[in-house]
Amino acid sequence: MSIERREYLRVKKILPVIIHRPYFERDVETIDVSLGGIAVCRAQRHYDISTDVYIELVLPEGDSVFCEAKVVWIHPNTKDADSYQLGLQFLDMKQSDKEKLNIQLSK
Repeated sequence: MSIERREYLRVKKILPVIIHRPYFERDVETIDVSLGGIAVCRAQRHYDISTDVYIELVLPEGDSVFCEAKVVWIHPNTKDADSYQLGLQFLDMKQSDKEKLNIQLSK
């Protein structure tokens, strides 16, 4: 049995996310959030592992966090056969956005 070690604590939190790609945008929502990345559901299969995307993570007060992210895993969504769950790793989040996100995760 292996023990999974994570650099950041994950928090189960549902937040709206907009995934921006050339020629389309997709609205999804988080399953869980950390300072290192997010898991999202309701994504369509327009993504391959290692695909770079630009995301907008919408915070409850109407503020948003923006950054590039990389698709690190894809799983079929067990609750909706027409969609997928994605794991997205943050690549270049600004320090000010990390601080905003950290405040949300501690609530």
